[in-house]
Amino acid sequence: MTDMTCHRVRESIFELGRISTDRSITNTTLLRRLADVLADTLGVEIAGLAVFESGVASGSTACYVRGPWKMDESARFSEESFWAVQDRNLAERLEGLRRGRLHHRPDLLSPGVPTRMGSGRGGALPAAAPLEDQAVALFQRTDGAELLIGINSLDGSGQLSHTVLARAGALMPFVARCWATVWRREPAWMRDLKPAARRVLECLLEGMDDAQIADHTGLSYHSVRAHLKRFFRDADVRSRLHLMQQCACRAAEGSLVESPVDLSTDEAAVA
Repeated sequence: MTDMTCHRVRESIFELGRISTDRSITNTTLLRRLADVLADTLGVEIAGLAVFESGVASGSTACYVRGPWKMDESARFSEESFWAVQDRNLAERLEGLRRGRLHHRPDLLSPGVPTRMGSGRGGALPAAAPLEDQAVALFQRTDGAELLIGINSLDGSGQLSHTVLARAGALMPFVARCWATVWRREPAWMRDLKPAARRVLECLLEGMDDAQIADHTGLSYHSVRAHLKRFFRDADVRSRLHLMQQCACRAAEGSLVESPVDLSTDEAAVA
């Protein structure tokens, strides 16, 4: 990599260090900030992360994708949580991949399988955003949770360059370590929250009051209050403070299962 490229990657690594020390950050905000670091550093059109707390073959716990589409399309995508039928082939191949290595999507698919992602869940893009190229890396935490990182170029914009792939190979392990340090397993009552309820909870955890949550989410004040009452009941708490303390408890902080592959070298950047 050039000196300028190395400098940009180093700056991003420092930013990841700052994210790692933010003890108040929520899971959703964590994924968004990691996607921003990836997209801005690599100069790619689409960067996404998906967390699979029970392994990559299962439905994802959460995902976030930064891409050139409208806010409502991005929100719908980020709310999806399972592999599309079209991407089962990819999910099965990912399960058998060496963790901690960058792989080109065409190398993961059997002949005859379309290289653009479907419009389903957990590995899909909006129908209006067909892919030209994609590379993915999978990382595993010591508690078994896995992080899938993907970078993409849109149809017509060309293949991901060797420079981008090399830079991704240098940066992704640091992104994954930041995730492994900060990501928390959610209490059981949070896992089945519907998207509207999850947005309310995220706002609460960011310190918003009821009126601010209503304004931010577009829900009525009474709807926000109804969500909060359900949270108190399901979490078996009696106050906002106790609810925030329970949600902020990082019961499963961990570290990565380190890969023997060094992604910081150009030769190891691509499978």
